[in-house]
Amino acid sequence: MRKLVLSALALAFAAASSQAQTLFTYGSKPVSKQEFLRIYEKNNVNKKTDFSEPALRDYLNLYSLFKMKVNEAEILQLDTVHSIAAELDNYRHQLAKNYLTDKEVSNKLVDEAYNRMKEEVHVEHILISCLPSALPKDTAIALAKIDSIYKVITTGKSDFSKMASEYSDDRGTRELGGDIGYMTALQTVYSFENATFNTPVGKVSKPFRTQFGYHIVQVVDR
Repeated sequence: MRKLVLSALALAFAAASSQAQTLFTYGSKPVSKQEFLRIYEKNNVNKKTDFSEPALRDYLNLYSLFKMKVNEAEILQLDTVHSIAAELDNYRHQLAKNYLTDKEVSNKLVDEAYNRMKEEVHVEHILISCLPSALPKDTAIALAKIDSIYKVITTGKSDFSKMASEYSDDRGTRELGGDIGYMTALQTVYSFENATFNTPVGKVSKPFRTQFGYHIVQVVDR
């Protein structure tokens, strides 16, 4: 059976001394504070590590149970039995869940950026300014305005360039009819990039928001 040597002081080991501490033992094998901390921080990669007592205690319980099951399986030579191996594999996945998820997401984003950088997209846009700190009523006004502009353009009552010249809050492109020119990946905020690359040539995106406000984009060429 496991022997946990864990206290409130040990739970706050982020600020504890650097001397070795045994958090628990399984059989005759100890698990040190350093080993546990290394595994815990690794599985919180790309995010701020949570050193609160509930988070540490939950992970410690899971990690100690995993260690004990591995030890018991090895002693009884059960680690080759399919059902036991599957249970141990499930614990491994739980322990590494955050690390693996972050790694998979990162790889997906890298592949996406690589493929997008093979293209350049000629895009025009209209911006209705609305900062994240805007009051709800001002946010609603900005959203209603971009929706109205979108409907006017998509129903053929006016063209994109004319509406950009009249209503866009982007002073840098307003006089150009909203024309940004050619762009590729990693040159704008991610939501703007997504709208640009997901909109077919000759089409106008639905309104979307960035930290600058509400936008619509029209893809001219690809």
